[in-house]
Amino acid sequence: MGSGRSGTTLLRSMFAAGGEIAIPPESQVITASVRRFRTLQYLGWKDLVRLTIALFESGPNYSLWEVDLSHLHRELFNIPKDKRSLALIIDFIMSVYRDTHFPRAKIWGDKSPLNSLHLPWIYKTFPEAKYLHLLRDGRDAVSSMAKRGRTLEQATYKWMRAVKEAEKLGKRLSKNRFLTVRYEDLVENPHDTMNEICDFLSVNYTPDMLDFYKFESTKEATTRSHHSNLKRPLFTESVGKWKERLKKEEQIYVLNRIGPTLKRFGYD
Repeated sequence: MGSGRSGTTLLRSMFAAGGEIAIPPESQVITASVRRFRTLQYLGWKDLVRLTIALFESGPNYSLWEVDLSHLHRELFNIPKDKRSLALIIDFIMSVYRDTHFPRAKIWGDKSPLNSLHLPWIYKTFPEAKYLHLLRDGRDAVSSMAKRGRTLEQATYKWMRAVKEAEKLGKRLSKNRFLTVRYEDLVENPHDTMNEICDFLSVNYTPDMLDFYKFESTKEATTRSHHSNLKRPLFTESVGKWKERLKKEEQIYVLNRIGPTLKRFGYD
């Protein structure tokens, strides 16, 4: 999890190259599923199954998943009453993606930035999950969001809220359930950083993760212009890019709002 423009798609590509973690193209659906499921409890189990699967199938990037979920209806309909839950439905859906594209994968995950804004709901649905928080210098994240059309006010708010929600969750969980990693450490010291992440997730680190650009590891690289950098090796040119992108008065505006949080995470 992380705010928009924090490097989560890059990290997904690195995981995909390793083959042991399956994370589908950004769905933006899990949060919607959680909200919908909780408000429609009066419906029967079969209707909830149909509704949840339909939400995923209508998601903005579902065509990039290249999976068929139609067989899940019958399987889920027959689940015993004491085993039924939204977490189970989502696990079935994600497992189809995992088994289709990453047969060696031990676990699946989700990387939609929207998740960071609704962590209390997600935590209630997946209380046993591990949470990986990818944090990027807010000035770089904000300037990148602004470049894509957000106002500074919108971008600053989104970054701050995502970080605050992650901090709240991190305080509730033990160190073996929650980990914050800085984007800058990932691109500047990828070997050690990926080793730390893989240890946290109990998967094997492999040098292939650093060669992600050689694999067809993410569909976004070919469908989203702002993900075109996934076609090249890791680079550090984006670190500190805010100094060029933001005017002096914009830098002051952003720093006045997120300065204390930046310092708390070791940013100058």
